[in-house]
Amino acid sequence: FVSFDIGVMGTNSTGGTNSVATYEWAKVELGSVATAFSPRPYAEELALCQRYYFNMYNNGAGTVQDIGCGVVYSTTLAYITIPLPTTMRILPSLSFFNASNFMLFTNGQSLSITDGAIYSYSPNCLVLRVTSSGLTAGTSCWLRLVNLTNNNQLAFDAEM
Repeated sequence: FVSFDIGVMGTNSTGGTNSVATYEWAKVELGSVATAFSPRPYAEELALCQRYYFNMYNNGAGTVQDIGCGVVYSTTLAYITIPLPTTMRILPSLSFFNASNFMLFTNGQSLSITDGAIYSYSPNCLVLRVTSSGLTAGTSCWLRLVNLTNNNQLAFDAEM
């Protein structure tokens, strides 16, 4: 036996062959009786997905996206702490990173970066090491995504 369970979100019945239904979900399983379907709440589903992939992106609306803040270590290196919304399942890799889309703000100046890499990772944050020039060691800094097109993003991938 195969049983079907279909959740109908809404119907618009005009009678006859013109009836329309919008389906919210469907489930097919073995057995003579379908078990009840309980979809996860959106926030729970999002957190589960973000264990594998987290994307910080510019929304293309002409605004900048703050990525994280940190400290300048030397005249060429800064370390930026980036909070994660959930614990990723493994150390993620950095993907969709283009240094020209970012600016490092420190000591009253806005500096271009030339490179970025994941330096360290803990359950709910990671540290990104960025390379620039003209930095002053011991000062605070923050990293922003500034190139204002829809495809600019910083993504962390924890797939195996």
